[in-house]
Amino acid sequence: MESLRSRRLDTPIGGLTLFSTDEGLVHIAFEGDQGAEHSRLREAAVEDPASSPEAARQLSEFFAGARTRFDLPLAVTGETFTRRAQRALGEIPFGTTVTYVELAEMAGNSLAVRAAGSACARNPLPIVWACHRVIRTDGTWGNYRGGERAKAWLLNFEAGNFDEPAEV
Repeated sequence: MESLRSRRLDTPIGGLTLFSTDEGLVHIAFEGDQGAEHSRLREAAVEDPASSPEAARQLSEFFAGARTRFDLPLAVTGETFTRRAQRALGEIPFGTTVTYVELAEMAGNSLAVRAAGSACARNPLPIVWACHRVIRTDGTWGNYRGGERAKAWLLNFEAGNFDEPAEV
């Protein structure tokens, strides 16, 4: 991967690591992320606290309640169903939720509900591509790579409960 850089960003849901190239943001990792993909990125990246200034600014604005949409250069490619579903996550309005069924429909295949769930699980840009806004048809949350507390905080925050503790 060309000149991959990383920087840490402290947020109310814990530390995030932003990975970027000159083309744009590649990946956002939660503090506790494990697995081969996260290890590969961490090993390949050069730590640079000045990298990704626009992503850091926009994420900070989001967590301060001053931003509801992201407009960032992204260096994530592909046109598979998974990538279409992940990009569709960025179209879910702030403060709303959709089901995995609705996400599959947004990505162009209403029968691909499990694939939509997998796309959320492998989402390289959580928060920017807001997989925390996807819930099960029965109204339960489902899993979230950032953890249940992070999803609770994000959903409470987007519902306008800025001072409420996260319900787990």
